[in-house]
Amino acid sequence: MNSASFRHPRPKAKLIPRFLVVLVAALLGSPFPVFALGSTVYGTVTDRHGRPVFNILVVIGQNYRYTDVSGRYRIDGVHPGRQHMVCLRGSAILWQGDIDVVGAEMALDRRLS
Repeated sequence: MNSASFRHPRPKAKLIPRFLVVLVAALLGSPFPVFALGSTVYGTVTDRHGRPVFNILVVIGQNYRYTDVSGRYRIDGVHPGRQHMVCLRGSAILWQGDIDVVGAEMALDRRLS
């Protein structure tokens, strides 16, 4: 007998467990770009003198985030196309306008006047 006859056949991979892993990852909001919905818009909000502004609510479409101490924000899941953007402090509108969201990631800095 040769050594090849003693080898055990390699078991075939099961598709059901892999499918379930992919499905669960998609439902839980996987960090992989394949499952990402929409674009990521990020940038810095500054005052009229170019200094970063902290705790500004940045709203793009239905998504929003507050700026950090460096004036930076990052909003995931923004639908591509024309969106309305608003920068607020409390109930005061500091800036608003329409923007065109293109690509998977988009940098958008805003200077408040």
